[in-house]
Amino acid sequence: MKRIILSLFICSIAMPTQAGGLKRAFTFKAKVHRVKVEGQTFRIMEHKTEPDTIMVTTTAGKSLVKLNPDANYLRRGAIAFVKTKGKKCRVSAGKIVVKRQYEYTYTC
Repeated sequence: MKRIILSLFICSIAMPTQAGGLKRAFTFKAKVHRVKVEGQTFRIMEHKTEPDTIMVTTTAGKSLVKLNPDANYLRRGAIAFVKTKGKKCRVSAGKIVVKRQYEYTYTC
């Protein structure tokens, strides 16, 4: 049963919402950072070749509860992660990669 749920979850996030979205999602590192903001956990992945670029998504359980997290919801996770890089770091731009995953750039 767990495998079925996991498979459905993976399929649901694999549906690209823009051209090249799924391909872009695989350009991020496999290492996942986790940050908590007001009791909510976000998963953060850094880009392999583009410095200061991250992808943000919710944890698997939260994704099932909040089916379509928007950019502002996920931006909170990006801001919390970027603050760990330094006090003067700021999230500068964001765009959807695939459903439930947003890419953000930041500057320090």
